[in-house]
Amino acid sequence: MDLINKGNKKPIVISNIAIPGYESKDLAEMMKDISYTPNLSKANLIIISIGGNDLNRLEYTDEPTMNISFKEALNNYTRI
Repeated sequence: MDLINKGNKKPIVISNIAIPGYESKDLAEMMKDISYTPNLSKANLIIISIGGNDLNRLEYTDEPTMNISFKEALNNYTRI
């Protein structure tokens, strides 16, 4: 927290709106939900980490299927 608040006397509010299991397409839909607009519009910094779950579901597939699924996941991720 000191790195973020270095020299600043104002309190820092951190909101984590992560939803376990969400993939890129879910985040895109979530951002359309107007209930998030007030907090997002007031934010000075927004950190987004998404895409891991898009790829995690490929863990248990065979190699040929995984190559096809990876390309599909990558296309979806980059399109969104």
